[in-house]
Amino acid sequence: MMKRDIFSELKGGLEALAEERQGTVTLRTHKVELPKLEPETVERLAVLELNPAIAEEQLNHQRLGTMKAKLVLPEDFDAPLPDDMLDDFEGAQK
Repeated sequence: MMKRDIFSELKGGLEALAEERQGTVTLRTHKVELPKLEPETVERLAVLELNPAIAEEQLNHQRLGTMKAKLVLPEDFDAPLPDDMLDDFEGAQK
């Protein structure tokens, strides 16, 4: 299987875009018509993108900040991971 040279492809694409903007070449373009979204749909999408884990609660009109003092992070939340766990993440050979 032949490897792709992504850098060359990107460079070629940028050069073609520059030529198109100078009017020396015409690139193929496509126009896409998107359906107009209702405000509620836009709000749902924004919430889902922010945090899918709490999206359902927020969509049911729960306000931000209502978990204050209910969700507590442990003191060692940002402590370094044990060496064996770090090895697993970094793919170290054992």
